[in-house]
Amino acid sequence: MAMDLIARRQEALRLGFDGSKIREKFPGQIIRFVILMVLSLLGTRFILVSDSVFLSVLMSLGLGLVYASLGMFTHDFLHGTIWEPRSVLGKAISKAMSFFGMFILGLSPELWKVWHNRVHHYRTNEPGADPDSFGLWSEFQKLPMNELILKRAPGNPHWLAWIYLPLNFSNQAMTVTWYFLFSSKDPAFKKANRSWILGETFLIYAIWIATFLYFGFAVGFLVLMLPSMIANLILSAYILTQHTICPLTDSNDPLENTLGVSTHPVIEAIHFNFSHHVEHHYFPEMNAHHYPELRALLMKNFPNDYRILPLWKAVHLLLTTPRVYLDHHTLYDPKTGLKKNVVQTGRTQPQS
Repeated sequence: MAMDLIARRQEALRLGFDGSKIREKFPGQIIRFVILMVLSLLGTRFILVSDSVFLSVLMSLGLGLVYASLGMFTHDFLHGTIWEPRSVLGKAISKAMSFFGMFILGLSPELWKVWHNRVHHYRTNEPGADPDSFGLWSEFQKLPMNELILKRAPGNPHWLAWIYLPLNFSNQAMTVTWYFLFSSKDPAFKKANRSWILGETFLIYAIWIATFLYFGFAVGFLVLMLPSMIANLILSAYILTQHTICPLTDSNDPLENTLGVSTHPVIEAIHFNFSHHVEHHYFPEMNAHHYPELRALLMKNFPNDYRILPLWKAVHLLLTTPRVYLDHHTLYDPKTGLKKNVVQTGRTQPQS
């Protein structure tokens, strides 16, 4: 039976999860940012001075891996789970760190806090409300260019879908910036600091344009475009599987609308437990350090309700299923008529 988020959080505490851990900060984790920033700057410097195309391409691919981890760190950082600055200087440093973590993806950190923290987390997989969901076909078909959007959606066999994958997150950032920010009726978007968001957005665009104009296309591609595509691809493997192969919900229940994934322990470490997405939706204000403990508790108490798949299986399911919904539980391809029921996605046993 579906519950709302407040009830789920209270239930986890009744089952024994230590509530004092929810708002515990880990400022020491900022060293992760420092390491990733240094690696990205060293990698960029190497490409700028290297005479070897082969080594520059390898370094560019490595930069993509670094930026993917940096994006995951910044996601946690913007939730306030690592450090909560109080001074003017601290807040300025925080904004600079967030900007550095998101610029490769073409996304304003201020917009991310509105889109992700204030809208997506409160209205997860709610049709017509969550910017991360394609929603119901009955409403989606009313959108302009809906056929083109579906052609490039993951799971569509059209060639545009394969080009879209390494551009997914950045493309969605543009959609939220230039469509949802000005068209959404959600109060969070209406109250957003649009001037600051647009300022950050245009600064990102300026950095990209200046890099290509000053250094030329080849260098710009290796220091920005290719790393961005790799980071997009890695982040999308998580982001697109966490909700879009789960049911739509009108009541925000993380056990119903969210999928966790499992990966190798080394990947878990360098991606900062980003795979623990059910836990993140239970307590988005909690540091990822505590996610494994909460996952163990939830899997023990809700073995038939908890959704989890190996990451590769989740990605395979994403790439072989449609993206819009015929109803809350059925993915649907309006062109072929293909339907996929997602009630049991990631669950080990049918619900009683």
